[in-house]
Amino acid sequence: MTLDLVIPTHNRAELLSRLLSSIRSARIPDGVSVRTIVVDNNSKDTTRAVVQQAQTAWSGTLEYRFEPIQSKSVALNHGLSIVHADVVGMLDDDEEIHPEWIAVVARMFADPAVDFISGPYLPRWGAPAPSWLPRGFPAVIGWMEAGNRTLEYGRDYDGVMMGGNAVVRTAAGRAVGWYDASLGRIGSRGGSGCEDVDFFERLVRAGCKGYYVPELAIYHYIPPYRLTKRYHREWCFHRSVAQAELDGLRRQPVAYLLGIPRYMIGTAVRSFVALVAAVARREWNSSAAFARELRLWELMGFATGLLKRRVRRRHVGHIACSVLSRGRPRRSPREQRRRRGRASRRPGSLRQPQCARSRSSGDAVETQGSCRGSHRGQRGRQRSVQRERDRPDKRCVARRGEAAGRRLDSPTASPGSPLSYSMAASCRLYGRRLLISRQSWRSRLLLGANGGYALCVRLSRQRSA
Repeated sequence: MTLDLVIPTHNRAELLSRLLSSIRSARIPDGVSVRTIVVDNNSKDTTRAVVQQAQTAWSGTLEYRFEPIQSKSVALNHGLSIVHADVVGMLDDDEEIHPEWIAVVARMFADPAVDFISGPYLPRWGAPAPSWLPRGFPAVIGWMEAGNRTLEYGRDYDGVMMGGNAVVRTAAGRAVGWYDASLGRIGSRGGSGCEDVDFFERLVRAGCKGYYVPELAIYHYIPPYRLTKRYHREWCFHRSVAQAELDGLRRQPVAYLLGIPRYMIGTAVRSFVALVAAVARREWNSSAAFARELRLWELMGFATGLLKRRVRRRHVGHIACSVLSRGRPRRSPREQRRRRGRASRRPGSLRQPQCARSRSSGDAVETQGSCRGSHRGQRGRQRSVQRERDRPDKRCVARRGEAAGRRLDSPTASPGSPLSYSMAASCRLYGRRLLISRQSWRSRLLLGANGGYALCVRLSRQRSA
């Protein structure tokens, strides 16, 4: 079996050195070939020097890649685009793997029915844990455990596969598409990406079978700044903003109120009442009170992400319409007069018959002024009718969107493009809605999505070439 490890990193040279040391000291079973790929995501520290120093004493294959675009998903897709192994594992740069981690991967993927696996995140404390640390939010600091039994995702376990300890069969990952670049974390801001949740949900929807394996453990470093209330508030807020972005691609199977999941609103209301009661009892610094406060930050983050998503859609629609209007060929004045004359001769035209003028001079002057006014209004109405006729049919735009979605879902579409899945879903979704509602802003968004996808495909092909 061949195993490739992809490690995106950004300004964590010291922690990356510890991770590479744990990989080098891990036990590799017979018949397993391991290749490690470090993707430097525009780091400003000594990351390159750390990798070059590790390469001198590395027994297997250790490669260094540089990705200038600041995004974790883009860095992951960069490393995944050069993967050739049967199985690929994704690790974060602030972790250390268990000595038996590679052996567990080889044992689990000996079964051809297994498509992906994940394991627990065990904390490596950088400072003592505070007393107010909420037990219901362990993911904020990167602490995740689900017991000592092997559980199947979707049947025995309702959790998700975390991106820092994920091992996927390469064929399954390419079939559903890798990480969505629009959801990736940028820089080191906590909670700013749901790319791992989106990737996990697409694997489950495709029928892939995955397991939570307790032996596949990693040790996650928890720095002191994560053990602060400010970091917890920022993480919950930005994570909910990213969740709203993901919700725009694939809505949850729950009831909604004003675009927000109803359960989230109910939880926030109950948490606010309980938080007021805790403050009245002077228990505001307890773990339970802070957990209720974080529920309010989650609601505010989701509402902010929903507002940003709607504003961005309207902005993309205006840009698409302006581009299309600039690209439309202008008709000559003769062609415009010919089309106006043809429209005036149609049955039911708004053009009125030519008014008769009186023979008397006084009546002629009065009637001539009224005729001029009626002619001006008539020409304005004709122009409006002509603009309605020249406007592109929204049903045609909708059918183009559905056709684009089918093309993106076809086997000939490039699975390595980061936005292939999201653009296919957007084209199908807005194409179907246009056939029903025929609203203009959705046609604008669809045209902008098609243009953005074409640009991303062009960039992906240039990079692969």
